[in-house]
Amino acid sequence: MSDQLEALLQPSLNKRTPTGTLYSAGSHVIVGFFGGPLAMVLFSMWGAHKIHQLGNKLYLYLGCLALALITYGVLFWLLMHGWPEILNLRSSSGKSADLISTLFAVGLCGLMYLALKDYFRVGELVADGAPSPWVAGACAVFFGYVLNKALFIIIPGVGL
Repeated sequence: MSDQLEALLQPSLNKRTPTGTLYSAGSHVIVGFFGGPLAMVLFSMWGAHKIHQLGNKLYLYLGCLALALITYGVLFWLLMHGWPEILNLRSSSGKSADLISTLFAVGLCGLMYLALKDYFRVGELVADGAPSPWVAGACAVFFGYVLNKALFIIIPGVGL
C-alpha cells in the first residue's frame, strides 16, 4: 500500500498528512504538449507540493529537469555541428525542434505517471476527483514559455 493510502486509513494528528489529490494525468499530458518539458516538470512539482510529496520526490524532479536541459544541450550540439539540414531544425517554422520537445515532454509525463501512479490512483478513488488544473496549467505553460525564451536568449538556437 502506498504512503497516501496508509495515511487515509490511519488517524493522525500530524498536519503533514497528504490531504489533496494530484491533478489528473491528462492535464499533465496537455501541459507537456503545449508547454514543453520545463512546463510539465513545473506543473508536476506544484501538484506534488500540494500533496506534501515534493521533498520525497525531489530526486525525480531534479532528474527530469536535468534530462530536459540535456535535451536542450543535445539540440544545441546538433545545431552547431551540421545536423540542421538533416533534422530541418533551422527552418522558418522549426517544426522538428518543436516535435522533439513535445515528444520529450510527453515522455516525461509517462515517467511521472509511473513514479506517482499510486497518488494518481488515489485521486481516482476519492469522491471529489482531481482538482481543476486550468489555473496551475496555464501558469506552468506560461512559465515554461518564459524559461524556454530565456534559454533561447542565453544559448541562441536552443529554445524550442
